[in-house]
Amino acid sequence: MKGQLSGWTTFACLIPFQLMFGMVYAWGGMAPVIQRETGWSIASLDLMFSLTPLTLFPAVLAGGRLVARYPPERVLRWAGICFACGSLAGLSSGSPWLFALCYACVALGVGGGLSTPASVEIIRRAAPRARGRFSGALLAVYCFSATLSVPLFLWLARAQSWRVALGTTTAVWCALGVIALFALRSDPQKPAAVNGNVSLRADPSMLRAVVWNICLLFASVPFGSASFAAIGRLAGLYGHGAWIGVAGTAAISLANGIGRFMGGALSDFRSPRATWCIVLGIAVGGYLAAIADVVLKLPALFLLFATLTGLAFGAAAGKLPALAAHTAPARPAAVFSAYFGAFALASFAGPLVSAIIGIAASMTLFGCLTLVAFVVNALCLCAARLRTSTSRMA
Repeated sequence: MKGQLSGWTTFACLIPFQLMFGMVYAWGGMAPVIQRETGWSIASLDLMFSLTPLTLFPAVLAGGRLVARYPPERVLRWAGICFACGSLAGLSSGSPWLFALCYACVALGVGGGLSTPASVEIIRRAAPRARGRFSGALLAVYCFSATLSVPLFLWLARAQSWRVALGTTTAVWCALGVIALFALRSDPQKPAAVNGNVSLRADPSMLRAVVWNICLLFASVPFGSASFAAIGRLAGLYGHGAWIGVAGTAAISLANGIGRFMGGALSDFRSPRATWCIVLGIAVGGYLAAIADVVLKLPALFLLFATLTGLAFGAAAGKLPALAAHTAPARPAAVFSAYFGAFALASFAGPLVSAIIGIAASMTLFGCLTLVAFVVNALCLCAARLRTSTSRMA
């Protein structure tokens, strides 16, 4: 954009794409209407929700490579085409499996995988000094998309079939996306990876940092995703009534969106290790609140657990764009894709492990992993600061 559009204008132009691909979070609100009208099994509807993060993992890696070779506005255009074509093909099919393949995989999975690194790269170029705040806010809009998509879908479904309702909802976001693409101007400069042709293996310290950050994601994210998926059941498991489960669901959802902006904003002012300590510390606080709630059976503790867990889960995603730019300044899009792909895979692993070993055992396992990650990262931060102070004294 090279000064042609301000950070706020660019952010506004990217909002429609977050609303498009954030529709994955709307599936829980739309699935009951679809199941009632079609008779499709609950298992097939649950599978459709799981297919999107599975497809997102390789798609976001491909998106990072494409952004390194082509203007991000062009990659964003391809993402919009995937969303439009996948939605149209899925809605035109009467088979639940073809619908899942086209809508869940192509429209939301592949499209979202291309859109996310492209959007982050566009905002990085438009607002390099506030990239954490803007990119975190974009990911928060992505998370909050369901608050607009579900009411619109349900309102339309009162008078129309679910296909018309879903088709109209997707058409609205597509129309706004087309307008936004006309407003966005391609940056004439070539991507950094093309100019520099930098490889991750060229810098061992950078590769170690990437591996370390991915390990922290796999150590901490499953706790948040497992809690998010089973918050209602956890309320009953901890001895609370149904209304606490509803309140906990609202708390963890709202905190997740706020946490995404918070993680990005923190990354603009704190080092990656310090930011990780804050995020992991919040997650550990949520785990300790859950342990205390098991003993004391206090609704306030359960809501505190939901809020802190949602904040940490969202902040882990919100900090990734700035973390990638700090880790690999020469090719942030490719590294961000690796981070975001790891986040998506770790998010999928949380509910999967919970389904295999049980929610109680998985909460203990994931909570302990988060605690270990926090302690190790805090020790590394203290050691790094001690070395810095020692070198300054010398």
